[in-house]
Amino acid sequence: MRTSKSTVGLGHGPEAQTPFDLRSGSSRDHVLDGLRAVAVMCVIVGHFILFRLASINPSVPPFANRVAGSLAVTGVEIFFLISGYVITRLLLSERQRHGRNDLRAFYARRLLRIIPAFYVYLATITVLSISGYLPTPLTETVSSAAFLCNTGLPCSWFVGHTWSLAVEEQFYLVWPSLFVVIFGPRLLPVITFVVTSLIVFSLVRGFVPFANNMSFLYIAIGAMIATSPMLQSSIVKHVGAITWLVAAMLLLVGILLLPDRLMLVGKPVLLAILVFGAANVRAVRAVLQVRLVQLIGAASYSLYLWQELFIARVDSYQGRVPPLWLLPIAAGLSWWLIERPGIAAGRAYTRRRRKTHSSPWANPNCHTLNSDPTASKA
Repeated sequence: MRTSKSTVGLGHGPEAQTPFDLRSGSSRDHVLDGLRAVAVMCVIVGHFILFRLASINPSVPPFANRVAGSLAVTGVEIFFLISGYVITRLLLSERQRHGRNDLRAFYARRLLRIIPAFYVYLATITVLSISGYLPTPLTETVSSAAFLCNTGLPCSWFVGHTWSLAVEEQFYLVWPSLFVVIFGPRLLPVITFVVTSLIVFSLVRGFVPFANNMSFLYIAIGAMIATSPMLQSSIVKHVGAITWLVAAMLLLVGILLLPDRLMLVGKPVLLAILVFGAANVRAVRAVLQVRLVQLIGAASYSLYLWQELFIARVDSYQGRVPPLWLLPIAAGLSWWLIERPGIAAGRAYTRRRRKTHSSPWANPNCHTLNSDPTASKA
């Protein structure tokens, strides 16, 4: 298995092998897109069983509903891990290559990446609700549009899934500025302190569904791994096929058989091993790089947005239930017509900014991750 080395770091110490960087042999890492596909399919399958199927067939056994619920939540947690890792690596890479972090360009890319597709979805929900087809109050759509659905404000089904987008946007809003302030030797200790504090708080609080402390814990773990050359090298060197399979089995047993409160710490650790060690296992890497999986991963944000409209309970609609085959069409159009142009516009804006704000400390030999990764989209 070919690995690559990256000079991205805190400006000191030896080069470290990283879990993803250019492992796929191209400027865009296909393993990450494959993991995004796994994440969004976990959400879709879990929601379908838990809501659409259960509303058609009330005899679905409770165990199947438990599995479906765990599957959907796990998909969102994978998105959080990836977001924390990728965004932090991009910030580190930019600092290494250009000697500074251009926060204006960062926020422009995030805005153009997230908002257009999201607001088109919300506009569709608003029109369908005004027409009487959906029961979503305008106040809930406004809460969703303001990224407040993780704050306890009412957000029913058709906008309820945007609680995870709220978590992501709050992370995007705070972390880059904090990164600039603490960059240097304090960076890893601060992130480690945040991870430790969130673990302790979560253990004291106990299990709470969709708790913000757990959401930010997954993001912080991704950021910690991105910042620590030692952790990255350990994952690359020590997470082989056997370790990965054992972690997968332990996670599966824990999700199926153990109470959620007993998995508060175990699940984040096991899931991190599976996500960041995926590229080390040849068979897993091969599956993640299948063309269909790659397409699903590329469109994972749009799929996550639109799945909520098409797999609700059948009694959620005031009329004909929308056919499931419309989901990939709606998501595909969103990805092709809205997401891609937004990503391109964000990259173009960044290039223009860099031409006019070039740094004498730029390092052209530094490897980077996906130049604008899909946001976690859960």
